[in-house]
Amino acid sequence: MVENSDVENHYLNDFLQQRLPDLGLDFETYGSYVIGLVDDEEDADWEGIMELLQASSESHSDDDNVWAELKNAILKYQEEHKNSRLRREEELKQERMKEDQERLQEEIALAKQAEIDGQKKKEIKHEVDDAKRSLVERFAYDESEQYDNDGKLIGTSNVVETVVSNKDAAMQAHQEKAKEMRSNQKSSKREEQAKTTQSKRDKMQQKEERRNRAQKGERKR
Repeated sequence: MVENSDVENHYLNDFLQQRLPDLGLDFETYGSYVIGLVDDEEDADWEGIMELLQASSESHSDDDNVWAELKNAILKYQEEHKNSRLRREEELKQERMKEDQERLQEEIALAKQAEIDGQKKKEIKHEVDDAKRSLVERFAYDESEQYDNDGKLIGTSNVVETVVSNKDAAMQAHQEKAKEMRSNQKSSKREEQAKTTQSKRDKMQQKEERRNRAQKGERKR
């Protein structure tokens, strides 16, 4: 026996609720019975079902045609419901496949982006290593040989200035640059002072020459 809640939601409920009373059968008594047997598709004994319904009918127990029509109508509803269920299952399958495909595309895109990011990090690291190597080569010197007073080799002196970090190298480079700028400024200042001194000398010489010419002119008169 099928529960009442299941009968109310069954696809045959409305049809049987109208058709069974027309055939002299109580729906409350035979509706759930028919639905229960219909749902058991493999073991459904249609001949036995129709014989029971026909024998129980109060108005159509002698009319074989109406029971054949009832059977065909039920089978038609059953086939439509089955096809509808299969279509819905196929739609759900397609939706899941689409979701899986979209998820796969997202994972592929993320993997590609991760590969690109990883390559960029490698390139940045390579650039940093090149810059650090350049600084090391700029500020490092080879070991030099040392000799005693007699000119004999007594060993080597490690005078290599190793740039132990990017920060140290940058600081050393900054100090060298500042030293160079101060040297250039001092040179420029000395040049300007030399020019000023020379200009004063030239003016004094010109003034002295004018004075001498003026004195010679007075002596001639």
